[in-house]
Amino acid sequence: LRMGIRSRAMGYVIAAVSLVTVVLPFNVLAFIPNFFFGSLLMMICLDLMFEWLIDVREKVTPAEYVVVIMTFCLLQVLGVEFGIVAGICLYVVIDKLGFDVGKEVTTEEEDDVMAAMNNY
Repeated sequence: LRMGIRSRAMGYVIAAVSLVTVVLPFNVLAFIPNFFFGSLLMMICLDLMFEWLIDVREKVTPAEYVVVIMTFCLLQVLGVEFGIVAGICLYVVIDKLGFDVGKEVTTEEEDDVMAAMNNY
């Protein structure tokens, strides 16, 4: 969906290529250079980082963006497990200090829909 593909043909093509790869009597991956996998992982990593660190800026509050950036930095310094725990602790501290860290915000249109549903 991110690429704008609306047809089921892409799913069929991926399934057919996967089936052919499994059925072949030799290891297809042995003919693919290792740098291909490294570059694929790098591309996925950069896309996710751009999406979650740059594109999200307009969608969240400033305090929530600080939590996102600091959690990313804590993940780099402390590792995955301790970085996530430290990010959650940071969220709780910023929330207790009274900053808006992304509580549920509704628009007027959503409020109207909810009011209509409650009156129904």
